[in-house]
Amino acid sequence: PTSSNLETKFNNANVKIRVFDSTGADISSGTIIYIKDGKALVATCAHAFRTSAGKGNMEIDLSATSGEEKIQGNLIAYDLTKDIGLIWITLPQNAQVEVVSVAPDGTFIKKDDEVYTAGCSGGEACTVKKGKVSSTNRYLGPNNVQVTPPPVGGRSGGGLFNCKGQLIGICSAADPSLNEGLYITAGELRNYLKQNNLDYAIPQSQQRPSPQTPSTTSPAGTLFSQGLFLVAS
Repeated sequence: PTSSNLETKFNNANVKIRVFDSTGADISSGTIIYIKDGKALVATCAHAFRTSAGKGNMEIDLSATSGEEKIQGNLIAYDLTKDIGLIWITLPQNAQVEVVSVAPDGTFIKKDDEVYTAGCSGGEACTVKKGKVSSTNRYLGPNNVQVTPPPVGGRSGGGLFNCKGQLIGICSAADPSLNEGLYITAGELRNYLKQNNLDYAIPQSQQRPSPQTPSTTSPAGTLFSQGLFLVAS
């Protein structure tokens, strides 16, 4: 697929998420990874639900329709240690959204790979940006990949995509000092989908699994102990 086609696809699979709590609203992003019977499964970050403890009302905007219609979201599960959250939404009739499948087991990620990110910077309309993998598993904790340039507030939960049009990560944090963002890998998402009996949302790979490239840097600590900043708005 061409770069233009990919960017359109990633935009149309993106959603803006508002989670309301006693202090206001946290704004983040997410990716539609599966659709069935008019319902869409969205993968996002977990830290957007921290303040509300997963009990806040949710309002979803579809990037494909420029947020013209507000949709209620139903939180399925979230895990702060993995920084992954899963949401069901009921799509409006004739909504022209797209699905980005989770990369299958065996998908290889390496330094200098060209990638795309999608998200709602500052809570504005979705933008799709090009980036490059700078390292993998720099930090302890769930498997992670680092990408330049770093995300800004509102892009938390947004997708990281490869040039095959697959979701390979979820935006978790930013480290301005290293000019990079941290993304939780698709492998962690696949495991979390299985844990929540959502195996059917995982494409089956026809290839023999390959191990993820180990980081060339030594682990620097837990995910958020090294000056990383969460990027929910």
